[in-house]
Amino acid sequence: MNGKRRTQADFKTTRWAGGSTCELYLYPETGSYERRDFLFRLSSASIEQDGAPFTPLPGVVRHLLLLEGTLQLQKAGEAPRTLLPFSPVTFSGGEPVRSFGKGRDFNLMVKGGAKGQLSCRFLSENGAAFFKTPAFGTGTYWKTVYAAAGAVVVQGGDAPPMRLEQGQLAVLSGHAPFAAEAACRTPEGARLVCADVFVPDAASAALRRGSSRNL
Repeated sequence: MNGKRRTQADFKTTRWAGGSTCELYLYPETGSYERRDFLFRLSSASIEQDGAPFTPLPGVVRHLLLLEGTLQLQKAGEAPRTLLPFSPVTFSGGEPVRSFGKGRDFNLMVKGGAKGQLSCRFLSENGAAFFKTPAFGTGTYWKTVYAAAGAVVVQGGDAPPMRLEQGQLAVLSGHAPFAAEAACRTPEGARLVCADVFVPDAASAALRRGSSRNL
C-alpha cells in the first residue's frame, strides 16, 4: 500500500485555449501530458474564455465536474449542456467540445486500458467518509482525494494518515481493492473530489515496454 500527499509545490500549471490548467497528478510520474505519454491524469482547470474549444485528445476518456462558476459544454451538432456543480460527466476526448461560461473544473483523464470514475463527498464538522475501491481484476488500484474546500485527514490501508489542507491531494494505491477514510478537521466542513482508477497489469506491462503512447 502506497500513499503520498501532493501540494501546490508539486503541481504544474500550463495554459490551454480557454484559461489555465493545474496538473495535480500524472501516472506514470515520469510520463508527459504534452507527449500524451500517460495512463491517467488529474487536473483542475480555469475556464476564462467563452466558447473555448477543449484540447482534442483521441483515445482518452475524460471525466469532468464543475467546482465553481457556471459552465455549459457543447458537443458538435448538439445543444449546450449545463453542468451541475460537483456532478461528474464523461465524454470521449476525441469529440469536439466547446465550453461556455466561466468557472473552475476538476478533470480525470484515462487511456491505454485504464478505467476511472469521479465522485464527491460533503462532510460536516467532525464528519467522516468511508471509501472502498471498486473491484475490476488484476492490476493496480488508485484512490485519490482532493480537498476542494476545508481540511481533512485521509488514511487508507496501512499507509500513514495524511492531513490535507484546501487544494491538496492524497494519492493512495495498492495491488488489490482497499478501504480508505477521510475525516473532516474544519468547523465549516469539507468538500472532497474523489477519483477511483484501475490500471490493468497489461497496461502497466505495455508502459514498461515504452508503448503507452500507442495504447
